[in-house]
Amino acid sequence: MKINLKKTERRGIGQTLRLRRVLVLNLGVLLLVGWGFTGEFMRGRSMEEEISRLDGQVVELEDRNVELRRTADRLSGSAMLEREARLKLNMRRPGESVVVIKSENLDEQEYSSLDVSVADSGLTSGSFAASQISNYHKWIRHFFPHK
Repeated sequence: MKINLKKTERRGIGQTLRLRRVLVLNLGVLLLVGWGFTGEFMRGRSMEEEISRLDGQVVELEDRNVELRRTADRLSGSAMLEREARLKLNMRRPGESVVVIKSENLDEQEYSSLDVSVADSGLTSGSFAASQISNYHKWIRHFFPHK
């Protein structure tokens, strides 16, 4: 009986060792698979965050685009173009008469008070002519005299 008992003990130890090896191998495979799933989960989560950030940016850019289109439509209207042509280019409509205010005492010092430099007026010599002042500046000078 002693021999049978030793054989069964050896078989029990051998089976236990084999079961432990299988258990360790299974745990290793489980950890490897879990690690792979965790990495994919984290990558998917970061992609979702990036997508939501980009969606917010798209909404901001679309709002900005709508605002710019409204501004462009407002600025390209005929009333705005006419206003800019009158103010900046001293243009007039056919049939309108332009009133030019001539100043008798407009010298270089008064001209510089209009925020227009003599260099911008196209003067190359020391001479100064009142006719070189734009009509726009003459109107400002007429209605808002500087002291």
